[in-house]
Amino acid sequence: MLAAQYGHEGIVARLLKAGAKVDLTNEDGSTALMWAAEDGHEGIVARLLKAGANARHANNNHDTAMSLAAKNKHPSVVITLIKAGGFEPSQFKDKPDLTR
Repeated sequence: MLAAQYGHEGIVARLLKAGAKVDLTNEDGSTALMWAAEDGHEGIVARLLKAGANARHANNNHDTAMSLAAKNKHPSVVITLIKAGGFEPSQFKDKPDLTR
């Protein structure tokens, strides 16, 4: 999780190749995908999604990778999650513009 949080894409790649569990959670239920999304690491988000990370997982605070990326104004990460996660456009009707 720390590699994802701090943007170390090469380390994330090696961990996944070695069989790391992509949806492993910490004590608050957060995953590596959530940490990467929160900090705007789009390449890591894409890599974790490709490895099968659950884009819809919510932690103990009911946050998801999408909500964390949106709260922290990372529109490219939000778009990556929408494209990969099977989210419906209707879910985002009347939501604030993230590009401002």
